[in-house]
Amino acid sequence: MADETDNINRLIGQWQAGINREENFRRLFEWYYRPVYRFFEKRGFSVDESHDLTQETFIQVYKGMGTFRREARFERWLFQIAANTFQKALRYRIAIMALEHLSGPESRP
Repeated sequence: MADETDNINRLIGQWQAGINREENFRRLFEWYYRPVYRFFEKRGFSVDESHDLTQETFIQVYKGMGTFRREARFERWLFQIAANTFQKALRYRIAIMALEHLSGPESRP
């Protein structure tokens, strides 16, 4: 576990220093893609939705990597972003359901 944490911290440090950014992010992506995907799948999202939400999570991770403080645990930070993405997706679902309810069956052809 310590080796894994050291390896992840090294990748993040190199990314933040501008060293091999694409390669280092690709490694982080490959390392964490399945766990993040399962996070969404276990919460009832379809295969396609889980892939989309995982991709959205990693987009947000990429955008925020420059501000990530390495004294924090990367995995905790990553899954907080996934949780925020999950909440946003739920709000979207609720809004769509509300709109469908407002339109009612009488307005459908």
